Amino acid sequence: LPADMDLAFYAYYIPGDANHDHRVSIADPVVASSYILARNPDPFHFLSADVNEDKAVSVSDVVLTGNIVLGRYQPEQARMLAPRMRDLDMMSAEVVESRADGTHTIAIALDNNTDYTAFQADLQLPQGMKITDARLSDRAGRSHSVAMNQIGGNTVRVLSYASDNAVFAGNCGDLLLLDVKGRGNIEMTNALFCEPNGCEHELNEMTIFTELSGINDITVGDNAPVNVYNTAGQLIRTNVDPATATQGLTPGFYIVGDKKVVVK
Repeated sequence: LPADMDLAFYAYYIPGDANHDHRVSIADPVVASSYILARNPDPFHFLSADVNEDKAVSVSDVVLTGNIVLGRYQPEQARMLAPRMRDLDMMSAEVVESRADGTHTIAIALDNNTDYTAFQADLQLPQGMKITDARLSDRAGRSHSVAMNQIGGNTVRVLSYASDNAVFAGNCGDLLLLDVKGRGNIEMTNALFCEPNGCEHELNEMTIFTELSGINDITVGDNAPVNVYNTAGQLIRTNVDPATATQGLTPGFYIVGDKKVVVK
């Protein structure tokens, strides 16, 4: 703890009591979410908000706090959970609409075997790009909400959870829709998805290409090694010769270095 921290403030705490009012209520997941989004809530009690005691406050702590509010866990029980897992469930993204004014709608899809109730992810935007709107698809329930905030530089954090920890419907399809203005690619990192019991899963990172609608050209790069991505932004090959970069790939569109390539 910082040297000037009031130790009495931390001497006693209740897991989930993020605002440190000595009870766990619906206000606490809201306060924890505000902290995750770097909105600097005050009051805020880190030890109480870190319900699973992994030394970080993330979407799993929001879900666990919700379970305490709903009477599904006692505060002490909520600490005894499995650690974060690297998961095989996958996200992908595509531009579903581009407009003459330079705005795009991006659909981020989730193919999942596990049922999730909440997620958070960081979006690193290129210089000059802005996200003008974020909304959930019909896979979300009526109790789900989504919020975003700039957490530093060009990075925007998106967070979604349900007040009753309802799960997202289905096992495939679009989950999040983003309206963006500007050009360039978006890097999505730190994608954490959470089950209703508070178990947290780390999903794939990806690059979201905003200028791939209606690809119909083949271009060839220079001789420098390149990376190869599919149109979902997933890295397929690393530091390969551009002359042979697409050999053996299934037919479709790819990004080879900074070039758009079609494999027939």
